[in-house]
Amino acid sequence: MLNDWLYILQTALDQAREGITICDALQPDYPLVYVNKGFLQMTGYDYEEVIGRNARFLQGKDTDHQTVGALHQAITQQQAYEVVLLNYHRSGKPFWNKLLVTPVFNSDKKLTHYIGLQEDITVQKDNSSFEQKVIQQKLITQISLQAQEKERDEIGKELHDNINQLLATCKLYLHIAASDKSVRLNMIQQTETLLNTTIEEIRKLSKALVGPHFDEISLNESVADLVDSLRVAVPFTIQYDCQRLQEEKLSETKKLILFRIVQEQLNNIVKHAHANAVSILLDQCHEYVRLIIKDDGVGFDTSSNYKGIGLKNINSRVAIENGTVEVNSREGEGCEMKIILPL
Repeated sequence: MLNDWLYILQTALDQAREGITICDALQPDYPLVYVNKGFLQMTGYDYEEVIGRNARFLQGKDTDHQTVGALHQAITQQQAYEVVLLNYHRSGKPFWNKLLVTPVFNSDKKLTHYIGLQEDITVQKDNSSFEQKVIQQKLITQISLQAQEKERDEIGKELHDNINQLLATCKLYLHIAASDKSVRLNMIQQTETLLNTTIEEIRKLSKALVGPHFDEISLNESVADLVDSLRVAVPFTIQYDCQRLQEEKLSETKKLILFRIVQEQLNNIVKHAHANAVSILLDQCHEYVRLIIKDDGVGFDTSSNYKGIGLKNINSRVAIENGTVEVNSREGEGCEMKIILPL
């Protein structure tokens, strides 16, 4: 009867889909004394290649040492422990191993063996990573849509509060000119002046929306034009430095992202900073391109104000290129924004 049970247990262990191992805790370095077929299939090794060895031979160059250290500590303390390790198949191919080790004690409560239950969860791990990427992309898309809605609102406000008012005034002047000959010439001249102003405002709005074409104008020239157009209209000075910028190493996407960030942050400064001086640094090394925009304005508490749509818009643009955004600011101490985009 006992032999029958041993045969059943042996068969169950050998046929189990998971890897099952037993190591001898009474021998130095805890060598493996049993492995089932599931373990051999999972790792690609033959039985003779693993018996008598410590199971660490499954580890490799990218196995996390801290995770291994935690497992070793649990074994030293004779505790059961569950961990996920990056292990390596005999062929060198990595796989994620979900490992549960359980100590076995004899009747005298002395540790004699460790049983290991192992499962290849590479597929689940990859699916989880893919799902995280999908979630991240959805978040980027959501923020981008919010930014687009903000831009639409601003366009609508500009059309209503500025251009619409100019055109309404033109209409009024023409109506007066048609009904009163004594002021007709003056009204027509005033209308022409307002129409020229309207055309210029529409041109500025269109330029801001369409953005630069970098096959016709460089990023440096685009930012310089933007800065020059602001200098005549804002109460603060602007310094722009791009001496170490090598545009030929930048993709069209990166150029547009950097231009839009400068545009967005300068717009934020105009609206909120009350600054006296602003500096823009655009440079790069062989690994990344860097954009730093500083102002000496009123500053803000980043913990409470950092979630504004303008900054969310900048974050979403940078996330597309796997870059980073760092904002340093305090109330009364201005603001520094640092953008890093990898090349």
